[in-house]
Amino acid sequence: GGSNIGVYGHSTNIAIFGSGTNYGIYSAGGKNYFNGNTGIGVSPDTTYRLKVAGAIAPSATNSYNLGASGLNWGCLYYNGGTLGTCASDERLKQNISDVDFGATDPLAQIAGLRPRSFSYISDTTNSMYNGLIAQEVEKFAPNLVTTGEDGYKAVKYGDLQWLTLEAIQELNLNLNAISGTIVPTAGSKEESFMKAFFANLYVKIGDWLASADNGIKSIFARKISTKLLCVSDDANVETCIVKSQLDTLLTGSAAGSVGISLPPAGTTTITVNPEAPVITLVGSATVSLSVGDTYTEEGANVTDNKDTFVSVSIGGVVDTTTAGTYTVTYDAVDTDGNNAIQVVRIVIVSTVATTTAPTVTLPTTESVSSSPTPTTSTSTTTTPTDTTATTTPTDTTTTTAPATTTTTAPATTATTTAPVTTTTTPADTATTTTTTGTTTTTTTTAI
Repeated sequence: GGSNIGVYGHSTNIAIFGSGTNYGIYSAGGKNYFNGNTGIGVSPDTTYRLKVAGAIAPSATNSYNLGASGLNWGCLYYNGGTLGTCASDERLKQNISDVDFGATDPLAQIAGLRPRSFSYISDTTNSMYNGLIAQEVEKFAPNLVTTGEDGYKAVKYGDLQWLTLEAIQELNLNLNAISGTIVPTAGSKEESFMKAFFANLYVKIGDWLASADNGIKSIFARKISTKLLCVSDDANVETCIVKSQLDTLLTGSAAGSVGISLPPAGTTTITVNPEAPVITLVGSATVSLSVGDTYTEEGANVTDNKDTFVSVSIGGVVDTTTAGTYTVTYDAVDTDGNNAIQVVRIVIVSTVATTTAPTVTLPTTESVSSSPTPTTSTSTTTTPTDTTATTTPTDTTTTTAPATTTTTAPATTATTTAPVTTTTTPADTATTTTTTGTTTTTTTTAI
């Protein structure tokens, strides 16, 4: 009666009920005590103190807490996961296995997630929240999404921590692989990451080194290996040579005649194909001849990374009847159409210098004087058309060059067109030369 609240009990049962719009249970204040398990919208459970069929919400947003300092909830179980401090003792668990987040690696799944800011349609205050959109998460990490009985999708935020943990572990393996701390297992994700990392790094470094804007001023190294050596000026005009050209340059016998074909100053760079054949001269890159000599072509050798034989095309004419400098060119092309860098040989043809020997007139009478009796033997040489020979005593030094003597007997004068015969005697001797007919007699006498 009155407020239409009825309390009825029989034996150990107590019933509280109301009708119409009246409360079944109403308390204006004070404390209410319920002993035993309670069900709201559902029959009480024998295990839980409170069992609810439906959503639970506070009466105002951001006004109430679940638990308090010193009165903490332990573990919160939700669909397929847990939050909070949950029992983790191995002795309480079974069916233990590694977490499987699908075929895509954890790092890629985490990278695909897109944090969002949003409000709920049902919230008239348009309060903003941070989180994820289930449909977006499903594209990268489908195991983090579940669909409820009402058809709406939800994100299992509790499992996000395990996916993040696996991603960090994978990142650590990748870093250890590229730092050399570990040797990655063949075919593993960390091995794939390491190979991809260094492949990209080499490309980046190569592009950076090849750029004129890389800022490098000097390079110091014990050894530099390259297939093409290029030097440029301030105008960025390059001159480039390959090994065969440098070899010829270093072994060239004359400055400026080194057997290589370089671009003239101010021209663009030579384009070198590393697949092209390489020409190497046989013999010297510079040949010196006299007018009238015969020029013998020694040819060149060709090496190629594919063809076992590549022919050499030789161009240029050497005219040894005319003094001058001649250029012989050598070219080659392989079966793939790759042209070798042209190599050249310089041939210098010079005019022979003509030398006229002096004329010598022999005396017809005795020349040099009276002296004591000679103390050494006298050597007489009779040579109508040959060389004049001279014999001197032990203490006399004589140098004789070959000479051709033309004598007309019995003339007293002999004329020669060959080099002069020179005789040197000590200061304490005298030499007497007598010519009779075709006979010349030389006597050395001590003074």
